[in-house]
Amino acid sequence: MKIVYNIPSIVRMAGMERILAIKANYLALQKNIEVVIITYEQKNQPLAFDFSDKIRFYDLGINYTKCQGTNIFWNKIRRMRYIARHKKRLAEILAAEKPDITISMMSGREREWLYKLKDGSKKVLECHFSYYWYRDIKGLIDRYKISRFIGRIAHYDRFVVLTEEDRKDWGTRENIMVIPNALTFYPQQQADLSQKRVIAVGRLREQKRFDRLINIWAKIEPHFPDWRLTIIGSGELQGDLERQIRTLGLKQIEILPPHTDIVKDYLNSSIYAMTSQYEGFPMVLHEAMSCGLPVVTYTCKCGPRDIIQEGEDGFLVEEGNEAEFIKRLQELMNDFHLRQRMGEAARRNIIRFDLPSVMLKWESLFTALLRNERSI
Repeated sequence: MKIVYNIPSIVRMAGMERILAIKANYLALQKNIEVVIITYEQKNQPLAFDFSDKIRFYDLGINYTKCQGTNIFWNKIRRMRYIARHKKRLAEILAAEKPDITISMMSGREREWLYKLKDGSKKVLECHFSYYWYRDIKGLIDRYKISRFIGRIAHYDRFVVLTEEDRKDWGTRENIMVIPNALTFYPQQQADLSQKRVIAVGRLREQKRFDRLINIWAKIEPHFPDWRLTIIGSGELQGDLERQIRTLGLKQIEILPPHTDIVKDYLNSSIYAMTSQYEGFPMVLHEAMSCGLPVVTYTCKCGPRDIIQEGEDGFLVEEGNEAEFIKRLQELMNDFHLRQRMGEAARRNIIRFDLPSVMLKWESLFTALLRNERSI
């Protein structure tokens, strides 16, 4: 079986790229599975993650950034030419490789037309964003493009989303199925939950709503002066968040840059807090729970409801209910034994997302597609 993945590039140490590396490396180790990855804007930059030597790579050399000039007319002309070039080069590679399954990670241009390429392979869309993310896009032109794209989903052999909650939002299309992301690590060690630290991790951008977490902490800090909130991330809102912290006069809060040894930070914390406005599938919950941290999170779309067992390994707080969020966070901060019980449950429950279990779903999907089965 030969599987081809399509992604614009692998130059960022970001979630989608990391998930692709984990899955591709796993599949490449399996008997009778060959993996090919096609990028179109790698631009001779090194890969951000390590990949198996068994995986082969192509780059199509399409530079869509040249279509972003100030002249709208020429941008459109260039875009049409580049799309035609993209289609031609990808079609040539697929014709030569003869894959059984061709997958779009859905972040690239090929998601619009991949199903039209008649190379004989089954076409799969792998969605890493929730329906809410697409619905929330602003601007008439962008909303029209997204609406047009959504109408084309039915042409694909499968449309794979990350959560059951998100599946319902996409509607009743028969080709939709759910396969969650797998754990990226499961350390032998687990947090002892004695450290008086709450942790949150993510890009410092509007979607993550760290401003809400800072406001919550402003109401907690006076009552828990020996506890600390650590936010790990970088992004365009860092200056705004730092100003918010100064304005509120908060002392027990810090924003640290991201780094490679994130496991150490989880192990030196006792609670994970998430106040995102929306998610696709929050890998940070996976990571924290695999280290034995109980979680307090808003029930944003999408992911928390599929991951957290309410009251067992974490608390699901109704979206925007700040008072309840504060209450649940304080419960855990006040009660070491509650943290222990929920932390142990978190580590035990999250193992259901281990890599072999998740990849078995993918392999079952591939087998079903090759047998022309409509469901698995």
